Amino acid sequence: MKKLLTIRILFIFSVLFYGFTLNDSKTKTFYSLSAASKTPKDVYKLDLMFKGYNEFPNQILEFKNLENLILRGNQLKDLPIEIKKLKKLKILEILVELLLQVLV
Repeated sequence: MKKLLTIRILFIFSVLFYGFTLNDSKTKTFYSLSAASKTPKDVYKLDLMFKGYNEFPNQILEFKNLENLILRGNQLKDLPIEIKKLKKLKILEILVELLLQVLV
């Protein structure tokens, strides 16, 4: 009975916490450069997974508040040195092959 009560309390807390984070503007994910470009200051998460990019889209560098960038599933060969300008970037998801090329 005690375990069941604990699970219910955790579930309720999770639902309440999740509900509060949904209203946070930082939780919105942009799925295209055109949508993100309309409000560049509001772009914290950009998911460009499997969009067919062969080169890094330099337009991404305009999103100064970008914290999470997802580029998996594209055919990127390298990353520009200018990516360092994204000072708030915390998460960069790319193919492992590209990462190895960058590190070597």
